Amino acid sequence: MNRLHLVLAATLLTGTSLTLAQPLITTIPIVYQKGVPYVRIVSTRKQFRPMRFILDTGASPTVFSKFTASGLNMTGCGNYERGDTAAMYVRQINATCGEIPLKHVAISTDITNISLGCGHWVDGLLGTDYFRSKIVTIDFKNNKLEIQEPESKGLLATLFDGIPFCDRHDSVFVTVKTPASLRPLLFLLDTGSTRTFIDLKVAKDLGMDLATKGQKIRTVGGYSTAFESHHFSGRCEGHVLPAQIYANDLSRLSWIYMKHIDGIVGTDFLQAFRVHINFQTRAVSFE
Repeated sequence: MNRLHLVLAATLLTGTSLTLAQPLITTIPIVYQKGVPYVRIVSTRKQFRPMRFILDTGASPTVFSKFTASGLNMTGCGNYERGDTAAMYVRQINATCGEIPLKHVAISTDITNISLGCGHWVDGLLGTDYFRSKIVTIDFKNNKLEIQEPESKGLLATLFDGIPFCDRHDSVFVTVKTPASLRPLLFLLDTGSTRTFIDLKVAKDLGMDLATKGQKIRTVGGYSTAFESHHFSGRCEGHVLPAQIYANDLSRLSWIYMKHIDGIVGTDFLQAFRVHINFQTRAVSFE
C-alpha cells in the first residue's frame, strides 16, 4: 500500500474528511454616520494620525484631501485632467486600510465641500482602485467590509492590476427597471452618495412628477441643483428602490465615464443589504 492509500485509509478510519483551504478574508470595520460609510486609513508614518476616509464606490481613483496629502509629504507627479476640478496625481502613499496597502498612485484635490457636507473633517475617498480584482462584501447591516482575493485572475484583470486606476474599468454599474421605461436604466453604484439620483433629462422623459423648486446639494466638484420626487417606481436586482428620488443633471458624470449614466444608486437603498461585488467580473448581488 503506497503513502496516498495510507492517508486515505487513515482518514476513513478516523471519520475525518479532507477539506480545501478556506479563502483568506480581510474584515474591516465601517463607521456608518448619517448615510455615509467611513473606513480608517493608517499611514506607515507612525507619527501621523489615523485618517477618516469615505468608502466611495462612485470614485474610481482613491482621493486624498490636498491638506492631508501635504501633511503626508506626498509627491505630486502631474496634473489630473478631468472636468473643472483642480487635482493632481500623488505618489508615495504608504498607507493601509485593514492592513491592505493602498495603490501606489492616488489623486489629491480640495474636498472641503465634502467635509462641510458631512459635518466633520474627511481626509479622502477610498475608491474602487483599492478593490481591483477582489471580491467584496459591504455589510451595512453589521458595519463591516469583507475583502477576499479571488482564486484566480483572468488575463484582462492581471493586465489592469499594473495600472494605477482606470475609471471605466474600476467602476460598478447596475441596471434599474421601471415600468415607465422601455429599456433598463444604467445606474452607478455609489456608496459615497447618501441619496439615489436619476438624470434630470431621463426623469422628464419618463414623465416623473418633480418638485418645482430645486435643492442645493454638495458634491466633490462643488454645488449642484436636484429636484425631489416621491413617486419613483423602480427595481434593482429585484429589490424596490426608494420612492423618494432626486433628479439631477448627470451629463458631466456621463462625460467622465464616457457612457450615458441614467442615475446613481445611493446608501438610502444600499444600507438595507449586504452588498456583494466581484470587482473582477462586475457581478453585483444584494442579500
